[in-house]
Amino acid sequence: MNVTPKFAAKGYASPAAGYALVPTYVLIWTLVTSPLLVLGGIAGKKRKAEFQAPCRTTMYSREIPLLPWYRGTVSQMAMAGFLPFCAIYIQLYYIFASVWGHRIYTIYSILFTVFIILLIVTAFITVALTYSQLAAEEHEWWRR
Repeated sequence: MNVTPKFAAKGYASPAAGYALVPTYVLIWTLVTSPLLVLGGIAGKKRKAEFQAPCRTTMYSREIPLLPWYRGTVSQMAMAGFLPFCAIYIQLYYIFASVWGHRIYTIYSILFTVFIILLIVTAFITVALTYSQLAAEEHEWWRR
């Protein structure tokens, strides 16, 4: 038996958070993260060691070749957005049809499954595009 609606009906509980709750959460978050940030910085500075490269490096720089068009920033951004969108497009169609057509959306289990597939596709695309940038020896891969 669910007692929450009975308390809410009598005025004992509210499903909405008050306006004072948001600044309280921000204050708690700030008071927890700021000292941890400072402690982490101090610990990192004390444990500073000489950099040891994991592979053999040379002191001489070499020319970095130009990348083809499909490895550019715009094309990879389009791929990173288009492929996950394709994974969820059909469910978006049914959701919008139910909202605009004043029907009830009843296939929540399929929506949850598609959401999991969306997370997996997004993770795979992220790993694949990062690997593609690293394999091309692009020195500015981290700026994207």
